[in-house]
Amino acid sequence: MANVDAPGVYIENVPSMSPAIQGIGTSTALFVGPCPGANFPLDTPKSVTNPTEFLAHFGSDRAEARHLVNAGLGFFMNGGQRLYVVAVNDVGGVPGDPKKRTGLWATRGIDEIAIVAAPGVTDPGVQAAVLSYCEEMGDRFAILDSPETVDDLDRLTQAPSVRPADEDAPKGPGAPAAAAGGFKPSSDLGFGALYFPWIVALDQQSRKPARCPPSGHIAGLYARTDARRGVHKAPANEALNGALDVTYNAAQAELGMLNRAGVNVIRAFPKRGVRVWGARTLADPASDWRYVNVKRFLLFVEGSLREGLMSAVFEPNDLILRERLRMQISSFLVTMWRDGALVGAVPEEAFFVKCDAENNPPDVVDKGQIRVDVGLAVSRPAEFVIVRLSQWNGAADRAQAG
Repeated sequence: MANVDAPGVYIENVPSMSPAIQGIGTSTALFVGPCPGANFPLDTPKSVTNPTEFLAHFGSDRAEARHLVNAGLGFFMNGGQRLYVVAVNDVGGVPGDPKKRTGLWATRGIDEIAIVAAPGVTDPGVQAAVLSYCEEMGDRFAILDSPETVDDLDRLTQAPSVRPADEDAPKGPGAPAAAAGGFKPSSDLGFGALYFPWIVALDQQSRKPARCPPSGHIAGLYARTDARRGVHKAPANEALNGALDVTYNAAQAELGMLNRAGVNVIRAFPKRGVRVWGARTLADPASDWRYVNVKRFLLFVEGSLREGLMSAVFEPNDLILRERLRMQISSFLVTMWRDGALVGAVPEEAFFVKCDAENNPPDVVDKGQIRVDVGLAVSRPAEFVIVRLSQWNGAADRAQAG
């Protein structure tokens, strides 16, 4: 308190009781993959922020590291800013061990990661482990690569059949997967997306065009779209920088089949370059979680509210706190509505926030809990632009219509 003995005007800064909720980051990625020869310990997360730093630690010239190296460079080439890398010895090390914190689980204590990929790893069992990791962590989204070659596109729409590994089968790097059936994993809650086909890009080792898994480039595209438009914008119909071509040109009929099945196709356009042409998750086509941007936006909102409401923990559970929480959340969501992430002509049509005595009865308060119900009308992408054409007879049709 200032000394107010002398007459005059005094200004005192009072800390706000309702700090504004800030949106969390959505573009930090994690790549886990084989990288023997890396200049960094295996199963240890390393944060890098530019291609030079990435190559200094993971620029291995071993053939097994090629996919991880090309993916890391593709990430930065497409707008990625921050990348965590966990190098493992072989594909079998990607799932890791939660207790030992190896593989994917080496980053368990790092909260800022929002995107996860295992570049070039297409083993169905390992991809299932990547999805399980994202679902258990609850705040990150997986980008999965389809197999490098697909003999029958129908297999991309079918679930794999994973069998126990044969004890007498070859083991180690490059060992064949113990699986049959299709190539499409699933995630009921939409925690991942599958992309087909592989792209042609300049290989870091040979300096020649080579087949590369697209996940690294697409992770960078996610980051670029988030920065330019926001996480609510579908990361599709955007050019993949560094992609020279695709390894398979899908026909229109094939494109429709794959899109309906939740497989995102990458296409090469004569005058527009190589572009991502799909924004579906691995959830059921009828699910509310079927769009990449919808799922990632809701993860963003959940994470932002979780961090932004920490100041309310241990505060008196009364009417004042309820109104404070309602105002904080409403203010944050109004900003999202203005940015175009929520649909509705007015905020009341875009969301609701309920925190009152009805959803906080005495038994809930006695447990030390306070409940807030939030509903959102999330913007969906316009997947299909339909133009209706008819023949017009000029003045005659105008006169008839009049």
